[in-house]
Amino acid sequence: MLRSLFVALLATAVLGATERRFTVGIPASARSPAHTQIVLEEVQLPAGEPVRLIVVADSDSVALAEAAIPGISSARSGTQRLPRLRLPLSRAGKAQIESRRDSLTIWIRALDAHRKPLATSRWAVKRVRIEGPPR
Repeated sequence: MLRSLFVALLATAVLGATERRFTVGIPASARSPAHTQIVLEEVQLPAGEPVRLIVVADSDSVALAEAAIPGISSARSGTQRLPRLRLPLSRAGKAQIESRRDSLTIWIRALDAHRKPLATSRWAVKRVRIEGPPR
């Protein structure tokens, strides 16, 4: 039960104006980061426009992972929901995972097609975790 509480506390999001912050645990399986991924769960994005999600660590400007998600509707309204989005780590992301012990604080930024930040009122990520290669 304490472990569940600890994990829940680590994955609690703190909302900002244009980015979301999460503290995630680093599982032992991620210590070999060849196939380690950052997994975003319950993602909500604007349906009518492309969005680029960028994951950075400790307010660093180097991306740990990123993904471009196309808009799914020609209408400029509505929301697209993705149950899970798996992002492979960049080289910088692999180095960050290797240099950390138990946890990592990450920020997720969402940008529009013109690389301008989207307000957090327009997008959401419910949970984030780091996943090592399958055993």
